[in-house]
Amino acid sequence: MFYITTPIPYTNSQPHLGHLLEAVFNDTVARFYRTIDSETRLSMGLDQHGLKIYQKALELGQDPVTYAVTQGQVFKDLWTAFNISYDRFIETTSNEHKALVRLVWSDLQQKKLIYKKFYEGLYCVGDEAFVTEKDLVDGYCPNHPGQKPILMREENYFLRLSEFTEPILQFLQTADIQPDYVAKEFSNFVSRGLQDISISREKTKLPHGIEVPNDPNQVVYVWFDALLNYLTAVIDPELLKRLWKEPENLALQAEVWQQIRAGMPISLMYLGKDITKFHLVVWIGILSALGLPLPKKALIHGFINDAQGRKFSKSLGNGVFPEELVAKFGVDGTRFLLLFEINVRGDTNFDWTKMIASYNAHLADNLGNLVMRVTNLVDKTLAGMIDFQSVPSPFDFQEVKTKMEALEVKEALQVVLLGCSWGNEYLEQTQPWKLAKEGKFDEAKIVIAKLCRLLLDLSQVLSIFLPQTAEKIRQILQHQPITKAGVLFPKIE
Repeated sequence: MFYITTPIPYTNSQPHLGHLLEAVFNDTVARFYRTIDSETRLSMGLDQHGLKIYQKALELGQDPVTYAVTQGQVFKDLWTAFNISYDRFIETTSNEHKALVRLVWSDLQQKKLIYKKFYEGLYCVGDEAFVTEKDLVDGYCPNHPGQKPILMREENYFLRLSEFTEPILQFLQTADIQPDYVAKEFSNFVSRGLQDISISREKTKLPHGIEVPNDPNQVVYVWFDALLNYLTAVIDPELLKRLWKEPENLALQAEVWQQIRAGMPISLMYLGKDITKFHLVVWIGILSALGLPLPKKALIHGFINDAQGRKFSKSLGNGVFPEELVAKFGVDGTRFLLLFEINVRGDTNFDWTKMIASYNAHLADNLGNLVMRVTNLVDKTLAGMIDFQSVPSPFDFQEVKTKMEALEVKEALQVVLLGCSWGNEYLEQTQPWKLAKEGKFDEAKIVIAKLCRLLLDLSQVLSIFLPQTAEKIRQILQHQPITKAGVLFPKIE
């Protein structure tokens, strides 16, 4: 099983470009592993609790759960539009997820890894996390300029995270974490000593959270709740529904734990650099406390900034949203640009001019042009009839496979684009239209058949990256007779 986990977005705002990048990148990885006949699970979802969601709902005069679920549909509709092929979609307000959270909490409590105490600290609502004075930038939260943390003093439950310093440190030092400087950074952080962490909030301050078992005055802290969605995703939903109704059923509990152990470990944990601490430290501590295997690989992506390198913000009005890209480039054009032009291992400055140039060069002039030229040749030269299925394949999938296994998605796409370039160059070198005019129909047929086979092979590989385009090319080649294809990617001036 190749199990991919992704960050689950908060539902207090509209989906942004970073959310779409996460969805498209991991959908591409999942499609690749399904292509090589690997059992694959892609887990996605929504984080529907937390103080900022509660505050936004109050601002709009709505019930928090209703607001979170309604807003979550916006994300789900976007994933549908982009053909995101997730296997499980976890909503943290669901009873299935609540049943899992309750079970895990009880397990940790029985192991005496949870205790209660008073705590006072600065809380960043944007990050849903406690911060220290040294974390602040001019008194503001580092990831949310202009937003000051609030002072919170509560009696909360704490997880004995400090007891798992060694396994967390070992994970950071031995796991495949990309880019590698992140592992070094957090190894240094953990080496300085870990503190136990608060994992609950007073219910009066966050009424719509998941209630702590046997304590109706407390709700589970949003990050502890959210991280556990990766366990919810490996369990049969019907089993969790039964557990929600029968929480004390030991047989059901045992079956849930059995499915969790069977579904672990996570093969690829994909996350943004602003949530690394929760995933590379807290989540690893939780898994260690539960006695579960740790993730095999983690990939941390950077931020998408504006062309000047400034972080997208409402006050600057410099943000770019998914619907803007779809309007200009279409769904597959947008998928291509996210995979090819956004650096998943670092920050990227979004430049419209560069995006348009890349779209035109690689999709309109290369891939789209090849499809139109080849199908036009079949249509006009051979009356749309040609047998190309038995022609040897001119495209080698192995290089794409090697790049994708290394999570080098841009480089894998580059191999596909080189295949398109080869096809266009081969056309110019052989000039089958000229061969046909000279009466050399057999030679022309061989050339055109080879190019059709190339398009078929490219469509199979492109289904990993650009599923709509791949399907269009397949349908064109399967139609009898083959007719000249329309414009797949209209050029943008």
